[in-house]
Amino acid sequence: MWNFSRKIKHSFAARFSSYLLLLVGLIFSVTFIVSYLFSNRALKSKTEQNVEATLNLLTTHIENILEQVSGTPDNLKHIVFSSPLKQMDYFCLTRIAVENNPFIYGSAIAFEPNYFPTRGYYFSPYSWQRGDSIFTKQLGTTAYHYFDKEWYKLPKELQASYWSNSYYDEEGGNIQMLTYSTPLIDSSGAFAGVFTADLSLEWLNELVKSIVPHEQVSITIMGRDDAVLAVQGNNQNEKVYVYQTEIPQTGWKIYLILPRKVMYEELFLSRIVLLIIGVAGLLLIFIFSINIVKKLIKPLKLFSVSAKQIAHGQLNITLPEINSEDEIAELNHSFRYMQSELLHYIETLKITTIEKERIDSELRVARELQMGMLPKIILHEIDLHAVLYPAKLVGGDLYDFFIRDKKLYFIIGDVSGKGVPAAILMAVTLNMFRAISSCVGSIKEIVSLMNKIVIENNEQNMFVTLFAGILDLQTGMLNYCNAGHDPSVIIRNDVQHLPVIPNLPIGVLPDFEYQSQELNLNFGETLFLYTDGITEAENREHELYGTTRLLDLIRNCKENNTQSLVKAVLKDVKTFVQDYEPSDDLSMLAIRRVSQEKKKIPHTITLQHNISEISVLQKFIEDFCAEYQINSNILLKLNLALEEVISNIIFYAYPEKENGVIELIADYNNTELIFTVTDFGTPFDPTQHSQPETSSSIEERKIGGLGIFLATQIMDTIHYERVGNRNQLTLKKIYHPHKNF
Repeated sequence: MWNFSRKIKHSFAARFSSYLLLLVGLIFSVTFIVSYLFSNRALKSKTEQNVEATLNLLTTHIENILEQVSGTPDNLKHIVFSSPLKQMDYFCLTRIAVENNPFIYGSAIAFEPNYFPTRGYYFSPYSWQRGDSIFTKQLGTTAYHYFDKEWYKLPKELQASYWSNSYYDEEGGNIQMLTYSTPLIDSSGAFAGVFTADLSLEWLNELVKSIVPHEQVSITIMGRDDAVLAVQGNNQNEKVYVYQTEIPQTGWKIYLILPRKVMYEELFLSRIVLLIIGVAGLLLIFIFSINIVKKLIKPLKLFSVSAKQIAHGQLNITLPEINSEDEIAELNHSFRYMQSELLHYIETLKITTIEKERIDSELRVARELQMGMLPKIILHEIDLHAVLYPAKLVGGDLYDFFIRDKKLYFIIGDVSGKGVPAAILMAVTLNMFRAISSCVGSIKEIVSLMNKIVIENNEQNMFVTLFAGILDLQTGMLNYCNAGHDPSVIIRNDVQHLPVIPNLPIGVLPDFEYQSQELNLNFGETLFLYTDGITEAENREHELYGTTRLLDLIRNCKENNTQSLVKAVLKDVKTFVQDYEPSDDLSMLAIRRVSQEKKKIPHTITLQHNISEISVLQKFIEDFCAEYQINSNILLKLNLALEEVISNIIFYAYPEKENGVIELIADYNNTELIFTVTDFGTPFDPTQHSQPETSSSIEERKIGGLGIFLATQIMDTIHYERVGNRNQLTLKKIYHPHKNF
């Protein structure tokens, strides 16, 4: 023992093997105990379930047979007084009861004393089965006074059907039996007798025998009087588990007695086998680990000498040659190749960084392309406003709208999944909607064709939820189809969900028959569509924005145009989420039918903070000036002023690589052209900047400030205001038609 302790103290291999053996032994012991406890609990639970199933099965069988037996006299007793019967007719009734029910051993119709004066004091026709034959006789005699029997007396006293306790019938069937008795009430309401059905206990023993799950498991059935009706098995074990159930119909109790050793015999055997295997395994691990560790650490003795020399400052020492190719050799080589590996790592990091920048750049281009696919046109025929804010660089939300043949075609949807695959399917869906809607006039057919095309090219098993519709701008008739999308909202006298038929999303089933619906959208009524990024917006407490909050906001919103409604919802969602990173895209599409005579809404556009959006801005200003017939001279000045303002925001409002948007509202009130520019970037008041030095030469001037200076020279007033987390710049230009500027 002393030698073993000394060996462990001075031998790394022995010490390591001992610790390993201790750890493995501890893990094995804990695993063994936990496994045993869980197995014990699982086995007990499973056994209890099996016992419960066995008792339920037995109870069900017994109840079914009792119902079949009791049903015969209950059904036949109505014939007794339905019409005058001859004496032999009563015998025939009992015979019919025995013949038509294989579980009935015998049946009797026992009447009150002298109920039929011509038939004597006792009148009780009785039929019973013996083998394949049925016998009939008169049951009542002076030797067999049936009026005092339980099966007759208690139904009479209770005036109700009754199952008797078990008894041996010496005069009737001459077997151990049970009797079901139902009282006979004549036309005067008086008790006339009983109609009985006898049930032999032999079937009960056979039934119990067929259901007993194990030869050492016993089942006992006892009657109301605690008499044993059936028993199977004879248990001699010291410790058993007893399970009980009751048959309400008869008051019988069923006891299932399960020996403890039967329940746990498999567990005991597996525990012994596992213990033997574990002990043998621990010994093998100990012996094997000692030999392996000794062999592995032998080269370390050579390396330790060199390590001590390095510790004394001899950094240029030649390390010993290690012939192995394992970790020890790697340790030896690492000193020699540290510098080269570090250089290699730095070079690899540069390549990785460049590749990541390339991917990010491509994703930004993809985002610009994706956002560029969304419509930016201004519709003069209807009040419509839509926004889309992807959660990542690219997203799967979509919307589109256009007017053809004085009808507004529109769609909003959400592609399953995230990232590039969702963005690609989003682009495909938009193109499909445009292409199909240009030649198909039924929204049902449009959605069905889109579903067919998506399924034909859907190897990734993705799908799209969408809401699409066609609004007749003249009549207000809206034909729409909801393909698994979020419930839309219609704003009338009250705010409520639009009734929809629950169609499947497109891309799920190839032959699904989509159904469309119709609704009349009156003047002043608004249809509000959105994706689940609104209702499922989540804050830091992991609370969802929810449909209830959305409906309450819309009800309390006093805005009378779609742009203000969408901005109010967006503002409330951002207030709810605060600075928590969004997990899904946010999209909204609001459509309000306004009479053309009364319609006068501002022109709006949402731009991304990208210099390529300047061309979109120019088109927006041209369309705005064309509507109000503003002359070309003013158009050029407005273009110049707004380009300078928007460019300034694009370059300086948002930190590098941050996604941001710029909102522009253009309006004309017959005297002033009003432009409101809003961004969510860094607070900045351009009106407070000092004016640039225009008297100096170009070389001597400081860079910056000239664009804002030009805008102030062109516009009549410029006002800045910080509203919450937004910069809001309002530019006004006085304009009177038919006057020269």
